Amino acid sequence: MNCIINSCSSKIKHNKLYLFRHLGITFKLDFVPFVFTCNYWLATPPPRKTGNIVILDGGGDQSGTYRKPEWNIHRSMAEGTQKVLKILCIHGYRQSGKIFRDKTGSFRKSLKKLPLEFVYITAPNRIPNVEDEEQYGWWFSTEENTYDPLTKSRYCKGYETTINSIRDVFQKQGPFDGIFSFSQGASLTSLLCAMNDEEGSVINFKFAIMVAGFRSRSTQHDMFYENRIKCSTLHVYGETDQVIPKENSVKLVEYFDNPVTHCHPGGHFVPASSQHKQVYVDFIQRFLS
Repeated sequence: MNCIINSCSSKIKHNKLYLFRHLGITFKLDFVPFVFTCNYWLATPPPRKTGNIVILDGGGDQSGTYRKPEWNIHRSMAEGTQKVLKILCIHGYRQSGKIFRDKTGSFRKSLKKLPLEFVYITAPNRIPNVEDEEQYGWWFSTEENTYDPLTKSRYCKGYETTINSIRDVFQKQGPFDGIFSFSQGASLTSLLCAMNDEEGSVINFKFAIMVAGFRSRSTQHDMFYENRIKCSTLHVYGETDQVIPKENSVKLVEYFDNPVTHCHPGGHFVPASSQHKQVYVDFIQRFLS
């Protein structure tokens, strides 16, 4: 089907929920103007300023398969002549770019004095059979489209789609100076760090901050851990994390050259209180000089 509907009406306000029906299917949009096709979503809104945050919002369908990303862009560069570091933000399993943005407000606030721009993206694989439409994953480890971070698996559905999507982001929205990631997103980042070491790679950046990270248990990813990874990294993990136990994050550290580590007393979250702020600041400032 090649049916395309274009809407650019100035009378329609942003941040409203609109329902469009085509062939008996209800679609939801929370931004305009947009371009809608029968097969894909491809939004093209004008840039909107929300501090130093850019959101590239995509997702999959209810079966867990891929659809082209929605581009919901909010852009503002830091003022002045000082170098601005552009950081790609990669969410965890059962999250989205918007959810991760909302959950990391304190993290960004702790770094507000640094010239940073954050770019939040959403995984291309929609988690099936959930009421919350904002739940996505970077890949699934079972045939039932579920994900177990700690069990070895030969199944890795959605991974190739994810990598293609990441490459597309680097090509169209890059270059990026660093990556900030959480949980499954941090596991994905460990793979991206290995790709970053490859000469001529489209995926290219200087540093990565991985919170609650762990080695991917997919056998398809074993090759990425065969050699020491050179990318500069900060690994943050919780002493009482019940989702990704501390030892799994500690094990991931062993695959990197000269990693920086920080263990906080809490669980499965991004620590951002004053006692942790300086860890992030000290690490990021190395790349501002």
